[in-house]
Amino acid sequence: MALGTYNYKLEVYNQANSSKLCEFVRADFLSGEVVQEVDGEESLTFQIPKTHTNFSHLVKFNVVRLCDTDAGTYVVYRIKTVTVWRQRKKLLAEVYCEHLKYDLAGRIVNAPKQFVQANPRDILDYILGFSDGFTRGTCSMAGIIDFDISYESCTSAINRLAA
Repeated sequence: MALGTYNYKLEVYNQANSSKLCEFVRADFLSGEVVQEVDGEESLTFQIPKTHTNFSHLVKFNVVRLCDTDAGTYVVYRIKTVTVWRQRKKLLAEVYCEHLKYDLAGRIVNAPKQFVQANPRDILDYILGFSDGFTRGTCSMAGIIDFDISYESCTSAINRLAA
């Protein structure tokens, strides 16, 4: 989906997603595209002049939030590549970002554990303990369950827990 004329802004945060560094608005971009495939790729790609005053914050591993200013929602991505090129006399850059959920896919729960009559929130906290700083938000799962975790990705364990 092309970014088109949607009302949005792009906020840039540090790698830990704890400190806002700068903000871009639609007029700052030359073009952009969001890919959201069901059970597939979720990415953001945009082009921007390298001469933009906030360009220095667009570095690999920083976090960007694509904010829908009308709906008051946002999607979080991590910058994966920044490619700079010259077009005539202008320096341009393309920034490719992947959804932050990919960070969990690469993290492994490496301490198997059996949960007996456990609260799902406690299980989720255990799984997220193997991530790089992810924490549980609101967890609407109620009740008590049995759940076994083996050597698997955090994403896999969370998907099984949610099923």
